[in-house]
Amino acid sequence: MYSEKKLRAIARDLTGDESIMDVALLQPRGAAAARGAGAAAGSLAGGDNTWGSAVGVGAGAVGGQALAAAASELPLNTCVAITPTTVYLVGLPMGGEAYVIAQIDRERLGVEVHQRLAVRVVILEDGETGHRYELEAMRINRHHAKALIELLMLSADH
Repeated sequence: MYSEKKLRAIARDLTGDESIMDVALLQPRGAAAARGAGAAAGSLAGGDNTWGSAVGVGAGAVGGQALAAAASELPLNTCVAITPTTVYLVGLPMGGEAYVIAQIDRERLGVEVHQRLAVRVVILEDGETGHRYELEAMRINRHHAKALIELLMLSADH
């Protein structure tokens, strides 16, 4: 998985922007629910023995996440990088090259945050194009998405 240091380095290399203040790894909206549903289905498919059930849970969770990513325009792992003036979305596809999905000027950025039981849903909207990027961050994760979300909300418009 990606460390915060690695995410920051990837974002800086791709964008050429040295003013990145914070980064976090987010997933397409619905990935957590799909992971849970896939794990439950995998557990049932794994049968009554412990090993079969464990393998089923793991495979089902991965499969559920993959389905959620396939249903979204975003890859399973999206790095959101924020500077004082810009928000970057960087795609981190499994086994592929990282790429810039979007670059949004903070003056035209719309932000919605919805609290759910296990996730924070973050919707970023480009005010110029009207395009919406629907993401989610696990409430408990190693990338401290809460700090990034707070930075996104720091403006009179939000």
